[in-house]
Amino acid sequence: MLTAGAAEIDISPSKPVRGWSDITFLVEPDKTIYAHALALKSHEELIVAIACDVIGFDGQLGSQLKSKIAQSLKISPQNVILWGTHTHSSPCMLLTSEQFAAQQKIGMTNQVWHDLLAEKLCLVASQAAQRLEPVTIAGGLGEIHGIAGNRLIKLHSRRLKAVTECLYLDPFIQWQNGYRDSHFCGIMS
Repeated sequence: MLTAGAAEIDISPSKPVRGWSDITFLVEPDKTIYAHALALKSHEELIVAIACDVIGFDGQLGSQLKSKIAQSLKISPQNVILWGTHTHSSPCMLLTSEQFAAQQKIGMTNQVWHDLLAEKLCLVASQAAQRLEPVTIAGGLGEIHGIAGNRLIKLHSRRLKAVTECLYLDPFIQWQNGYRDSHFCGIMS
């Protein structure tokens, strides 16, 4: 039997933090940013997937967070899927940028927020796992409104073209988006 549970938690920083790409500017999200967790359990194996409103995770930080979440749930880190929703108004998630800023004594660090994020991700994963209930999974085909590729390229002809790309959420899972019969579709493989 398949069971599932879900939870969300506010992961907004309480004060301005270093921005997602430029180590010299500070961001304070203009709206609340969240982490959403989905726990799935089948045949006594628990898997937790967490989407966070951040640009993404570098390998080192992502591995650290996955290990902490797995340890808190007493599961393998391979059973934790973690990805960012790719918002550009999020705190910096690159540990290499943080290390460079610290070495060069450039402003503040996001380490306190990273530590708080780890605690909150462990909490939301635990809440989702505690809310497990029987579910069934079904699929379907239909239009999705309000989702689009977020890159535009100006061609030599001065026309704009939307670019869709393959984004790697996890080493074993790929998210590919594109259009089929003029409708947007997303495929997890």
